[in-house]
Amino acid sequence: MKQSTRLKNIDRTNHHDISAKGKSVRSFTPASASTSSVISTDVIIVGAGASGLMCAASLKTGGLILEGSSRVGTKLLMSGHGHCNITHAGNIKDFPSCYGDAGKSIRKILYKYSNTDLVSFLDSRGIKTVTQADGRVFPESMKAQDVRDAFLSASSQNGFKVITNRKVVEIKAYDKEPLNDKTKELDTVRYIVIAEAPDGQRFCYEAKHLVIATGGKSYPRSGSDGSMFDVVNEGLGLAHTRLKPSLAPLDIKGYPYGELSGISFDKVEVSIYPNAGRRLVLLNGSLLLAHDSFTGPVILNSSKYAEPGCWLQINYARMSRDEVLARLISATGTEFKSSHGRCSGARIAQSSELGAIIAKEFALPRRFAKEVAKRSACSAKKAAVLLTEDRFEIESRGDFSKAIVTAGGLCLDQFDCKSMQLKSAPNAYCIGEILDVDGITGGYNLQFAWSSARAAAASIESKYK
Repeated sequence: MKQSTRLKNIDRTNHHDISAKGKSVRSFTPASASTSSVISTDVIIVGAGASGLMCAASLKTGGLILEGSSRVGTKLLMSGHGHCNITHAGNIKDFPSCYGDAGKSIRKILYKYSNTDLVSFLDSRGIKTVTQADGRVFPESMKAQDVRDAFLSASSQNGFKVITNRKVVEIKAYDKEPLNDKTKELDTVRYIVIAEAPDGQRFCYEAKHLVIATGGKSYPRSGSDGSMFDVVNEGLGLAHTRLKPSLAPLDIKGYPYGELSGISFDKVEVSIYPNAGRRLVLLNGSLLLAHDSFTGPVILNSSKYAEPGCWLQINYARMSRDEVLARLISATGTEFKSSHGRCSGARIAQSSELGAIIAKEFALPRRFAKEVAKRSACSAKKAAVLLTEDRFEIESRGDFSKAIVTAGGLCLDQFDCKSMQLKSAPNAYCIGEILDVDGITGGYNLQFAWSSARAAAASIESKYK
């Protein structure tokens, strides 16, 4: 395999760009570039996040990684509250269903570059993993930095150099010629990448292979501000779907559980309803009562379907209203309702008793059960409604600054989903969150980043054999 000179990974702002092969080639000066020097290499990866680092760690060609921010793997370091939920331990055959409509398109690369492959790769780099009871997989050290550094080390060994503070502002292909009758390929296509430093100076790079791994719009402070969507649209003609925050908190009206902050539920049912019409989604998962709103995996997973004016409905008992009511009446022998329809001072004891019954019958936290008894005014009918159809209007969904991932992205029909190569541009790839793929919480989004990166790397390497 043809290989570029191996160069040390660089992570500092004042680094001077040099060619990955130690020389500049052909003069090419787009109007937006402030330099006449073109820095040439075999492979350019745009973005030093999870997918970009995995691609470099899997690709022995060497090349350059251009990172727009001053830090490598910022979002990766933030993942899992700094612990890095790298994947999920479930059966990989079950993974596609966790990505919605995109699952069918990406299932082959998930199967070929699976969660077990990732664990094996990390183990070969000295990173042991642990699996929690819910199936989430973390590094044994519980330090995201260890994962980031393992990928950086592997990338360096493969001959990749990271250059930070190089925000890509322009991409274009040039020297396109008719198909070669023998190879049926456009061997002469090259990609020009213009990157801008914080001081406004621009640098020009050239490569045969281009990999876009810049992420979506979530956590823009990490460097994924969504600007690459316009760049790839203008330079490569790539369209994207509507971008929305996903795995984001929900702000609701009339939240009643502020004093119960910290109480959690192992499994509840959450539904999202439009202002009028049929239910949009039904999800199961764990729930946490926060000081000002609901949170936890099931709320985060529902956020992509939520819009202001929609309704959040929670079924804590995971039964029908009639089933809950029947059990309450059977357990109490009465509806626990005062003559005035609310609890009086004399009936607080009965409210407490109803709370105890709710806690026991439905295995719910006692403090929460007592609050339900109070909110229901000692009525079993009202308690049944609260336990199965606790309903709140959604005021807003957390914006991209609070969202873990981006829903929407580059349309998958523009790519060969076995390799993530563009159908319209040979040797150009897009991987990770920039694509219209988003999964539920629990390690699935990082797994797609790993899998799509491995697929692109394998495709590039195959062209050197």
